[in-house]
Amino acid sequence: MESRDDQEDSRRLRPKDDSTRSAAAPRQRRSPKSRAGAGGDEQLRDLRSLVGRRIRELRQERGIGLRSLATSSGVTSGFLSQIESGGVMPSIASLVSICAVLHVHVGDVFDAEGSKARLIRPADRIVYAYPESGVKDEVLTADPTYRIEVVHSYFAPKGSTGGQPYSHGSQVEAAIVLKGQLVINLGAEQFTLRAGDALTFPGTLLHDVHNPSDRPAEAIWVYSPATY
Repeated sequence: MESRDDQEDSRRLRPKDDSTRSAAAPRQRRSPKSRAGAGGDEQLRDLRSLVGRRIRELRQERGIGLRSLATSSGVTSGFLSQIESGGVMPSIASLVSICAVLHVHVGDVFDAEGSKARLIRPADRIVYAYPESGVKDEVLTADPTYRIEVVHSYFAPKGSTGGQPYSHGSQVEAAIVLKGQLVINLGAEQFTLRAGDALTFPGTLLHDVHNPSDRPAEAIWVYSPATY
């Protein structure tokens, strides 16, 4: 039989349970970069969901079938179904065509209810972002008569309106490049605009715009009457 002293020595010499240390091991954390990327993906999903839901609501309010809207807009029924379900974001050209058939402004599919005040500060601008196209538009004006509209556009390197010619439906349209370089295709004509250049043309002409360079580009667009 062990003495009390032997039992105490045995307890002192017994190795500690490693499970205690393993349970206290610090957890691995995702880097801030991975969290930021996830946030950007979530914002894009939310934007797709919003645009798709609004297009479906506007279509149903007007009693237009999905296939009918797709045919009139120049897209396939499958693609329009993906848009309405939030699976894909339409290009600018496709969005303009869809809105034209629905007889609504592009802003209506973003649920935009901007201020009608004449003074629009940078923080109060209505912003339309097209992440997949590399284009962002900020509306600078708030004309309640919709006679004129001014938009500040940002084009990422190689950003474009989608490569498909489209028309906003305005009577007159003008572009003034502030920074970088933009190529505007107007029918059979092509214009290369650099900082300071301006181009005016009938808003009914089909056109598309892209930034051919590896640097960002910015431009001011003027529409009369307003189309956004």
